Amino acid sequence: MPPNVAAEFATPVCPQDAELRELADLLNDNFLPTPGLSRQGLAVCARRAALNTNVVTVGLWIGRDNLTEATMRNELAGSSLLTASRTCALRLSASTIRALTVAAWAAIPKKHGRVTLDEQITVQVRDGRIVTRITGTYDPPLLIFPDVDFTYTITDRLELEAPGSRPPLRTRSDTDVDAGTPGVLAAALIIGLISPILGGIVFFAADPIAGSQAPTVSSLGSTLASQWPSEILTSIRPPFLPGKFALIWTDLTVDQDGVLTRGTFIPQGRSPNVLIVGPRRLTMREAIGDVVGRYRIDPRDLRAPLTVHWTGAGHGTAPSLSILFTEGGVFPLGVSVTDTDGLSDDASTRVQVSVIPLKPGQQPF
Repeated sequence: MPPNVAAEFATPVCPQDAELRELADLLNDNFLPTPGLSRQGLAVCARRAALNTNVVTVGLWIGRDNLTEATMRNELAGSSLLTASRTCALRLSASTIRALTVAAWAAIPKKHGRVTLDEQITVQVRDGRIVTRITGTYDPPLLIFPDVDFTYTITDRLELEAPGSRPPLRTRSDTDVDAGTPGVLAAALIIGLISPILGGIVFFAADPIAGSQAPTVSSLGSTLASQWPSEILTSIRPPFLPGKFALIWTDLTVDQDGVLTRGTFIPQGRSPNVLIVGPRRLTMREAIGDVVGRYRIDPRDLRAPLTVHWTGAGHGTAPSLSILFTEGGVFPLGVSVTDTDGLSDDASTRVQVSVIPLKPGQQPF
């Protein structure tokens, strides 16, 4: 059985054992958060005559207890993701896509007002598409109609963005809600209910604050596309671990085996950069007496875990914070971020709070 996640990199010289172990750890740390399940990773390097180069193969296995190193090596020995003129490849297996989706679905409540979702969710990966099928019942507000069974089908076609884009994939989605005539009014309700559920599934967690800046998505394929990695951050130990591998994907395959991208990787140094995301202008009504601004960091080329320190109007060490402003004025806001390798960057901005005064005779709330 192949690993849940597999990656291959062409290299003229095989890395040392320490670098191979770190590459396996990077795959384990950055991809597929699966609390409660065993996880094992292994990286090997061998000559591949068909490509006339050495190939590093990295695998991650999830939920397979008592898996020996010999078994993992045997399974990696059969890997052949790379093709001629491509130097990197990444595959997420179809069974893993289904398993993560089913686990996320099992954790949500199934009763939402007039909509009751079934316990099962169906995911098919094949022929260039990811098809998600959800069933349930809808209780129409008019008593003359009985409960309506519905089937919500989402067909996602993954496509490559321009090489070097972030994220590197996009999705074209078709949706269909089959609920019969009385359920037509429920279509928007069902789609609005299910979209954030599918958008909350985490396949890749390389972004240290992925949860605080998760994109708005409406389908399983959109979620996967938005999270597909365009880079891997490493420790800084040249030549094999330069700090970052930029992943330039040029080939995409979606079939019964899973989602596979091929392309080239470029070893790069890192240039840390931090931005403060949040409103620069706020308006406070004097009648209310305060206004809240919400801010977060957007770090680039900084490897988790991160040490964060907010200054000025904000105080704290979390990647995001809320600031309560109780008066008008211009307030400085700064943040300092340091990563696990000692790289750091600072950012600062100003927040202007305007006050709408009380109307004549109006009292504060």
